[in-house]
Amino acid sequence: MTKPSRMSGVAALLALSVAPLAGCWGGGEAKPTDTSEKPAAQKDSGSGGPDYAKGGSTYVKDSYEYYGLGDKYTPEQKKGRDTWIMWTGGNQDFFRLGSVKAGQLGVPVEYFRLLDSRGRPDRFKRLGLINEPNFRMATEPDKATGLWLDQWGGDSTYPDTKVYGEPTGIVGLRKFPNPKFDAAKWDLAAYQKNPASTEPPFYVGMACAFCHMAFNPLNPPDDPENPKWENLAANLGNQFLKEGAVFFGDGKVVFGGENGGRGLGNEDVLFHMGETQQRGTSETSRLSYDFINNRTRSTPCSCWSRGRRSRTRRSRPSRARRSPRSSTRRRSASTTS
Repeated sequence: MTKPSRMSGVAALLALSVAPLAGCWGGGEAKPTDTSEKPAAQKDSGSGGPDYAKGGSTYVKDSYEYYGLGDKYTPEQKKGRDTWIMWTGGNQDFFRLGSVKAGQLGVPVEYFRLLDSRGRPDRFKRLGLINEPNFRMATEPDKATGLWLDQWGGDSTYPDTKVYGEPTGIVGLRKFPNPKFDAAKWDLAAYQKNPASTEPPFYVGMACAFCHMAFNPLNPPDDPENPKWENLAANLGNQFLKEGAVFFGDGKVVFGGENGGRGLGNEDVLFHMGETQQRGTSETSRLSYDFINNRTRSTPCSCWSRGRRSRTRRSRPSRARRSPRSSTRRRSASTTS
């Protein structure tokens, strides 16, 4: 794709204009339900759990019941907690629609590169994403789909995955079986080149916790790449999140196949648009505007009063402040002429 057509095609991303907020809205047909009873398939394999120390990824058997107040939540509080951390409101359909529309305009937008399990060991360092506890890095791709997805250890205290979707290994991102998926037509390479070309095995949705879950400052993890549920707090906001890089950088959501699969790089303005977005900020239009990239033009939410806004000013240096050397060059040029 030529540069002009690429920049024109990026207009398709407007279909994703509210994507970061979509998980925080109502909508969708599924509604949060009481999670006191869990499907049998979600039962863990025992208190010891499987041996996940293999495969280059630290694994500690953990349980969702250790999050927050543990078993002291009321049923209504449990629904509120699980809605915030796991419920997508049905936006997985919205994300898929965005991928299709963008793909039709030549802009590949897909999420399986972001979920690639080979990036789990340094996922927080690179992108500020919070690895969900009770997972390990995959040692091989899924035989049926070719996807590299984190492997879950199972948890009998986990909410109903039919309502909240299955965990992906990244807090706040959920996956749902795609009823339109046809294994006979599935081609991973073709899909990643143009996500509109074929239906993927899963839809990926986003819950509020994707942007809001961070480390509990009173009980931070020993290893930020391998937190336990007790180390997490969902209401602080993730000040480490590199949202711009998730989409246009190392997260490889947009144009992830560029540069031999490494994603966008220094040669592309979209990369710099994402890279310069400050950690912990969220651009809900997805196309970073001046108030995200330009600190001197930011207006804190608590300072709407005109008299309390930043008075930072920009001006060209006066003659007196210009370097003597530059003045000497100008005089020399005048004498020569």
